[in-house]
Amino acid sequence: MKKPSRQSSAPTEASRISLFDEDLFEQLGSYKGSSLWLGRFSEETILRALEKSGFLAALDSLGLHRLLVQIEPLDTFLQSLKVYHTQPRPEHLMAEFRLRETTLAPRKRCADAWGEVMPRVLAIEWLLLQNPYATFTNERPMLPGQTHPGLGQAKRILELLIHLAKHLELEGISNYPEYFHNAFLYQHFFYFYDPEREGMLEALSRDLAELSLAEQTWAIERGRVRYATGEAFVWESDLLILPLSQRVRDYFEGASYRAAVAAAKESQRFCFVDAPR
Repeated sequence: MKKPSRQSSAPTEASRISLFDEDLFEQLGSYKGSSLWLGRFSEETILRALEKSGFLAALDSLGLHRLLVQIEPLDTFLQSLKVYHTQPRPEHLMAEFRLRETTLAPRKRCADAWGEVMPRVLAIEWLLLQNPYATFTNERPMLPGQTHPGLGQAKRILELLIHLAKHLELEGISNYPEYFHNAFLYQHFFYFYDPEREGMLEALSRDLAELSLAEQTWAIERGRVRYATGEAFVWESDLLILPLSQRVRDYFEGASYRAAVAAAKESQRFCFVDAPR
């Protein structure tokens, strides 16, 4: 099954993804406290935000009623926000969010022109959306890292995170995609900070375009994707950013970044092999 390849383009304006108009979190209110999610939001506030965003209604349409929200502290500065169906047990877990306010700290500094004051961002440390009662099908096959099928609500949750980041006056949202398919699915909104990595993603999408996304990501996971030299390609997680402030958007939209992406894309060739060598 053919999967359209990614086209090189400037970043999509995050504000165009709109499910609601107001500052949702400003409207619902926030507080201060270590027992609150991100030190600000109570379980009740989060549940109301999920309801207002349409997330609860979407799950209700799947027959998933009586959802519960639970905040679990992991360390002094990090809490896990979990959404359960009917009762807080692992087999009923629908969603989990681990987010942190932080300053960008790339492994390798690129020519971003941000100076000494790096952007503050909302870092996604873990994000899980799943339907523990559903089964995988030929149309929705299992992807690496999955235990259950997804909920089909990633865009809605991303919109919620954008509102949250804006409410916190942050300059973007960051993420380290564990698998190729994570980066591919984020591609319309997130961009690799390192233009060489962005060019690599575009080259992979171009050269594996005859495969479905599931086939692409499993081929990479199983060592069946090779460089033109014959060397096995190994996926490595790296910094992705969804830009929200003007100076962060300027970096990704700039001629220097786009030229580096194009050069990296052109310099890399990949191929699929039927069996690992």
